[in-house]
Amino acid sequence: MPQRHSKNNNYLAFFTHEEKLKLGYGTQRERLGRDSIGPFDPCCLCIKHLIHPLFCQKGHLLCNECILECLLTQKKDIERRIAETSHQNLKMRRELHHDISHEIITSAVNFRVWNLDHIDYKSHKSSRSIDQQIKANALGSRQYWINNNTILSGAISSH
Repeated sequence: MPQRHSKNNNYLAFFTHEEKLKLGYGTQRERLGRDSIGPFDPCCLCIKHLIHPLFCQKGHLLCNECILECLLTQKKDIERRIAETSHQNLKMRRELHHDISHEIITSAVNFRVWNLDHIDYKSHKSSRSIDQQIKANALGSRQYWINNNTILSGAISSH
């Protein structure tokens, strides 16, 4: 009977003796020391002998001190995350407010420049009459008049 080819090494439903030796299954190459084996019924958090043992609802053994310490660190972590989130939200609000105010000021300046192009300067000698004509042009158009371009808390106000 011909020998099996190396590509068909595992075509049978069971392992041969040579295949078992090749895998090394069940061999003991290294002995485990005392440090590799944990104590009997250790605390699930600190992996030491239990001090004032308590059980959780799932049956895990825990030290009372470890539970309190874990809860305290979780509480501090939650407070830190909340502070980071609020700081990030504040930063985003400031950036949004800055972008909106910049957009409003830019549109107001563009509107004022547009109105200055439509003024007859020869007929008006004072700056008040020029402002009155700008306001009249603004009321006649579908755009809005923004007085002094002052922005307070996201809204436009006049001085």
